[in-house]
Amino acid sequence: MHVDITSAISTLGVPVIDRLMLEHAQHYIEKVITVSDSDAIQGMLSFGEKACLWVEPAAGTLIPAVISVIPGMPDNAVIGLIVCGGNITQREMNEWAKITDVI
Repeated sequence: MHVDITSAISTLGVPVIDRLMLEHAQHYIEKVITVSDSDAIQGMLSFGEKACLWVEPAAGTLIPAVISVIPGMPDNAVIGLIVCGGNITQREMNEWAKITDVI
């Protein structure tokens, strides 16, 4: 199945979905959280500002995704994030920010 990628962050899109993978995702995944391009870039900036770590768009989606699920979590919930993709320069970060008008 072919999928059109409409995000400015094309690395997060999958242009072709295997039927078996789609069936597994539909069966096992309980909830899908969609993060906008600008929210992902804002998440990237937050990692840079608060954790002093430049991250790629995939990791930038974590902060807005977690913020969206916190209201439904128990008060004593512990949330863990796996952050990867620190292979980005400040120049690239500035380009991402320009693309989505975050800065």
